[in-house]
Amino acid sequence: GVIVARAFGWLTLNDALTRGLLFIPLFTAFVMRVHRQTVYADLPNSGKPGYNSFSKALGAKWLTYLGAISFPIYILHGPIGQIFYKRVVAQKLWGKVFTSDPWFFPVYLGIVLASAAVVHELFMKNRDVQGWFQAKGRELAALF
Repeated sequence: GVIVARAFGWLTLNDALTRGLLFIPLFTAFVMRVHRQTVYADLPNSGKPGYNSFSKALGAKWLTYLGAISFPIYILHGPIGQIFYKRVVAQKLWGKVFTSDPWFFPVYLGIVLASAAVVHELFMKNRDVQGWFQAKGRELAALF
């Protein structure tokens, strides 16, 4: 509702005020309710057969994997988005900008997810890469 009201000019709040006055309090209330649900409902009932808890739902394999690839998603979504949505780049590569094609957004999301999974599996889980970064981190730490 707030986004629509801001879009139509009915509510004149900039992003910082919207975040500070609306999003942060609402998100804090949500997190507190999730905590209460976990501590007072899920934990005492976890041993009961057939009890489906919120914690169990959040621990689903696909959500856990999505959390594991969240950093590659964060890093890759911008550059990949520029390929399809940045006017200068997209015009040169594709001859058009994909903002005019709403059907393409799920394709873009799929490309980002697939790219993040590949980077996670082939780069972030690679022991040689991890060892190199650890060695460079120790070298950098030794300078201080």
